[in-house]
Amino acid sequence: MLLVENVSLTLGGRTILNEVSFELHPGEKVGLVGVNGAGKTSLLKILASQSLPDNGTVLAPENFAYLPQEPRVAFRPDQTALECLLDARGLLQLARDLEQVEQEMTTAAPGSAQLTDALTRYGKLQLAWEHRGGYEGESLARQMLDGLGLGHVSLDRPFANLSGGQKTRLALAAQLFRWPDLLLLDEPTNHLDRSAAAWLMDFLGNFPGTVLLVSHDLVLLDRSISRVLRIDEQTGQLEIYLGNYSRYVAQREARRIQAEKQARVLGKEIDRLQVTADRFQAGTRAGQARQIERRIEKLREIVPTAPKESKAPRLKAIDPPPTARVVLEVEELWKAYEQNIVLAGIEFAQERGQKLALIGPNGAGKTTLLKAISGRVPVDDGQVRLGQNVRIGYYAQEHEAMDPSSTVFDEARRSATSCPLPHMVDAQIRAFLGTFLFTGMKVYQQVGTLSGGERTRLALAKLFLEKANLLLLDEPTNNLDPASQEALLKVLQDYRGSLIIVCHVADFMERLAPDRALVLPTGEHTFFDPSLLAIEAPGRKGRRAEASLVGNGKRR
Repeated sequence: MLLVENVSLTLGGRTILNEVSFELHPGEKVGLVGVNGAGKTSLLKILASQSLPDNGTVLAPENFAYLPQEPRVAFRPDQTALECLLDARGLLQLARDLEQVEQEMTTAAPGSAQLTDALTRYGKLQLAWEHRGGYEGESLARQMLDGLGLGHVSLDRPFANLSGGQKTRLALAAQLFRWPDLLLLDEPTNHLDRSAAAWLMDFLGNFPGTVLLVSHDLVLLDRSISRVLRIDEQTGQLEIYLGNYSRYVAQREARRIQAEKQARVLGKEIDRLQVTADRFQAGTRAGQARQIERRIEKLREIVPTAPKESKAPRLKAIDPPPTARVVLEVEELWKAYEQNIVLAGIEFAQERGQKLALIGPNGAGKTTLLKAISGRVPVDDGQVRLGQNVRIGYYAQEHEAMDPSSTVFDEARRSATSCPLPHMVDAQIRAFLGTFLFTGMKVYQQVGTLSGGERTRLALAKLFLEKANLLLLDEPTNNLDPASQEALLKVLQDYRGSLIIVCHVADFMERLAPDRALVLPTGEHTFFDPSLLAIEAPGRKGRRAEASLVGNGKRR
């Protein structure tokens, strides 16, 4: 199904992939893990023919689907949600071809060659339509959209009128709806709430094709996979573990314990032989000493190296400048995209040092509200008033403010010098970047070559370098590995400024424990309670994945 042989890749003078080889079998579900920057996304891009390796070969099926971390959807703005899905499976063009042939058949003269030709083409198109599941296409599309939290979205709504999160979910739905032989998914739960993530777990369990999945969602990895591939960030080599994520963790710990035991045993033997060699060398038995030294060298070559835990970032914030007691006032805020009202009279106030959670389903207006507060989108009515000395730092899901051709250091220095307050010198900026795991030559790597998690860490570092005292964070945990999520949680817990955050990771939000919550689209402003995180999208019943979603539209 998928054969990878001796694939190697070097980026920024560092070996990312070092002669990686593995094989995936039909129907197998495999997780690809590793810390941020280990090369997971780079490998998926190579498998999806989005980039080329330095050397090595990849044999993949023609019918594959690839969902990158940050989908750049190619749908036309005027396409409806339903047309986007049908187009992904080739049904949209088939429908148009069938309609055109039907028109030709109605105008052709009886018994004419034109009618015979039209009938022949119509029969072929009908077979293709049936083979691709055209007769059940709309029904299956509705099931899939409902499972991913888009059941309340009209299938006739134009793509341009969807929110950013809805567009991303639609991109995922389109790749699943294609029903490929091989499915390559890079952080597919980034924009999914708990209900939609659970649906995806069940879907992947019922999906008959092969799946290679990159995710930091440990529950998804535990429930959906039977093998784990790990890229070692130090060597660029691939380690293979049988079983789900929990078994991988246990096996990796067992390997570490076994390697440490073997290293201790061999170390004692090496020490014993070294004492003997030194004694012989000091006497008249130099020949025997050399023989023992050769034995010592051979033993040193086979001393196992225990798996090392990846270095966790030591994220830290820069104390922001003080503000007035009230940092933000939002009054009767209205925003609509054509006929779709996203914000309806939203109003609240936020005080210095408060942490506010924005809670609600996809499409409820969370990202739009953050953009309205930051001035990135105009509102139709209402006001946003900032308190005295308030500096906003906005973290966007797509990191669109970063220049892909710029280096990590240049991006950081640009943020540091944008603040009118006394800013850091270059050496201080480099030291600060080091706490975000950008060390050595890494600070001169181009932003466009960073992994998703590395771009997230850089975006967060830029906010603190700007000395922002009101942070607007839109899904800041996306693409971060567990260690980086833990570091981010601690820095936000200790942050002395004000914070408004959107985050779908329930455990992260429960531990962050914001002071207040704003529930959208209703606009209810209340004290934060973890039970609010269970709010589901309108019309959702938490249905499980339908096992009937198959490639030819028939039920199995």
